[in-house]
Parts: sequence; C-alpha cells; structure tokens
Amino acid sequence: MLAEQKLVFEDSNIEVYLSEGNSNFLIITFNELGMKPGIGAWGGIPLIKNGFSFIGFVSKTPNWFPVSSIENAKIKLKETLGKYKEILTYGHSQGGYASIKYASLLNAKTVLAFCPQFSINPNSMQGEDQRFSQYYREDNDHSEISAADILPETEVFLFYDPLDRLDKLNAHYIKKEISTAKSIKAFGTGHQTVRVIASTEAVKKIINLALSPENHHIQKLFKSLQKSWHDRKIFLARSFSNQSIRKTQALIESQPHPINTEPLPDIIRNLWTIGGYRCLSKNIEKLSTARDPHSIHILSAALIADSKQAEALTYLTQCLIHEPHYREDIAKIIEPILGEAFNISPTQEIDDKKIIYAEGWHAPEEWGRWGSSQKSRLYLNLKNTASSTVNLKIPFELLDPTRQKITARYYTNTWHEARVEESMIKLICTSEKAILDIEVSELISPLSIGANNDSRMLGIKIFNNGIKYY
Repeated sequence: MLAEQKLVFEDSNIEVYLSEGNSNFLIITFNELGMKPGIGAWGGIPLIKNGFSFIGFVSKTPNWFPVSSIENAKIKLKETLGKYKEILTYGHSQGGYASIKYASLLNAKTVLAFCPQFSINPNSMQGEDQRFSQYYREDNDHSEISAADILPETEVFLFYDPLDRLDKLNAHYIKKEISTAKSIKAFGTGHQTVRVIASTEAVKKIINLALSPENHHIQKLFKSLQKSWHDRKIFLARSFSNQSIRKTQALIESQPHPINTEPLPDIIRNLWTIGGYRCLSKNIEKLSTARDPHSIHILSAALIADSKQAEALTYLTQCLIHEPHYREDIAKIIEPILGEAFNISPTQEIDDKKIIYAEGWHAPEEWGRWGSSQKSRLYLNLKNTASSTVNLKIPFELLDPTRQKITARYYTNTWHEARVEESMIKLICTSEKAILDIEVSELISPLSIGANNDSRMLGIKIFNNGIKYY
C-alpha cells in the first residue's frame, strides 16, 4: 500500500482509504469487480500523482457496497466530507453503480459512472441482465438506481459502449430514473470503458473538466483520449470479433506491443466461433499472450488441428512458465502432442490387435480417443491371426454427421481406399501390420454447437473396444 493512503474505516464488507492532497475538491472512488482488499484505493495511484484528495471505498468481496457499511463509514468520515464543497464520485461496474447510488448520501455534486448497473437484482429490467445476479443479496439492499440517490443539482455522466447491449440497457434504465444523466458514448470499449482514462494525465483531464463549467465538452474530450489510447485497436478488435474476421485480423495486426490481454479471451472465443481453428492459428503470434484456461484450451486445440504441434508445445510451455497453477490442465494437452513428436503414443491392446494412436489424436479417454486434426493416423498390429487376410471393421462417431464427412485409406503392401459405411470403416488387411489414415472434412467443437462446455476442436471419435474382425 502506498504511504499516502491511510486506512480509516473497515468492517466485514469494505475498507475505506483516505489520501489528503492539495486539491480544493474531494474524489470518492468505488472499485470494480475482482480487486483484492488490502492494497489501497481503486484508482489511487493516478489520483495521488495528480495531488487530488480522495476517499477510496474498496469492497472485500463482490458485494456491490452494502448500504449499512457505507452509512457506518460516513459517520467516520464526517469531518473529512465537511471540508469540501465539491465532491465527485467515480467508479466502474459495481463501482459505477455505487458512485450513483451513494451520491446523495456522500453529498456528491458530480458523478462519473463507468459501465454502471441499474441493479443486480435478477428480477430487475425484466431479467434481461443476469451477468452479476449471483452476487445479489436482499440483506445488502441491492436496490435499483433511483432519482432519490442523487442531489437535485448533481450532474451524472454515464460512460458506456453503445455496442455493448447489456451496458447500454442498464444506462437506458438509469436515464429513465435520472433524466438529467448525460450519456458519454465510448464505442468499441465493451465493459472496460474506464480503461481509456487509466493514465495519470487522462484522469486529470477528465476530472478537471467534469468539475468545470465547461463539462458539456466531456464527450469530445473522451473521444480524443480514446483515439490516443494505446489499447484502442485491440478493444475495437473485440467489438468486431463476432462480426468480421477481416476487420478483427487487421486490428490485431496493427495493435502495437505490448498487447493488453484483457479483451483477448473474448476475441479468441468469437474468432473460433465464426472463423474456425485456422483463423486462430494464423494469428497465434498476437493472441498467444492470452493464458487464461479457456484460451489455453482453444488456442492449443487450434494449433494442433492445424498440424502445428511444435508451435502448440512452444505456446503451452510459455503458459506453464507464466501460469504454473494451470500445470495439470496443460499437462493433459501436452501428453498426446509429445507422443506424436516422439512416436511413443500409448497403445491399446484389444483382443489380439494392438492399436497405436500415432498422429492427430487428443489425450486418451476411457472409451478411446477423439481426433484432434482433420487428418488422423492409426497403426494396426494384427498378430496371431488365423488367416493371412484380415477383415476389420472400425466403428466411429462424429459430432455432426450432416457437416462432417469421412474418407479413409489404409496401407498394407500398398495404399487402398477403405470403405466408409454407416459410421463404420471397413478394410481388408493382407499383412500383420497396417497403417490407417482417416480424414474428416471439418473439425467441430462441442461448445460451438451447444452440446457441452468442451472447447476442443474434434474430428473423428474412435472406440477402443469397437474394432472387430468380420
């Protein structure tokens, strides 16, 4: 914690920090979801650098600042609050909600609310926004924003991205209650609108203008700050990622380093949905800084599906270095890749047939394996057969047979086309060993078709105990 901040109040729900600078106004901040307590106020560093006096309310959990805690803190802060004629509340998401909700209680005449919620009650707004409903508690008084929450002279500025449907919806309901609230539109920022003013200079400009008679120019200033924002293109890429592959790729390519990883999980998920694994594989250099569990699975699956096992290993190794707590999940992905690289894939003994999953397979499961790329290979060791000619039938499944088509060929003494009939591959082997190459027309993820939460790209499904003579 910085020395300039002093803990002045604490209960089971919140911490409150105070820093008295040299400004003749007071800033009151409320933190966003995910901030840990014990490290000072949210947004405190740029406020200290600018010499602003501020109070920082920090929630110990995602509790949306229970009213009883704010009221008790106000008693402790009475003397400090009485020193300032100009008070501005400021927060993002849950903090944006609180910056409006407690404006009257804290005597704030200016509110900067970034992506605020109207309410997190699951029954509010006809139940359309359930993003944060899991945190709703009746005893925390998570009531809807109302006109009574602000003073008659309070000016409320709502910062949100009109392309973000749910943030726009919340702003609409807030403006129905507080008709004087002014919309500051931040296209392409999603639910991270406040990131545009993360710098010390940007915070200074926004706050000084908000407290001045010229505050009707805030939209113009914010647009200017957004244009010079380092992360502008990567956040714009996220906005386009569920609409246009071409625009998204162009924005990713033009985004200067270092790349902000915050929007990457959404970009990866959307590109994977509309563009497939090759789209992700093509942009791996810029996307590989994403190391959350979901992105790790999707990106590694994309590289494997595109037969880029070496690049997949490089990416997963970097993930292990930077995110060692995911080692078990990463190890499960690495195992089959290493098996292919060194030709040591685990074998399955089925009756008198030895099946080696050679190339293009995901990790083994109890029943068999899923193909990890469009081309997968099996080695068949057919020893101790009664005849020199062996007829085999290999049952398989596909996630979506209407989209996925199978072709197969096998090698004994020469290459032959295998017969594919009704979820069955049939081949005639004239030697004890054979190679079976299987190609599927398209890889599909169970998550993309709503089957389950498995984000892997899957080809053919082969069962260990299904391979039989006929």
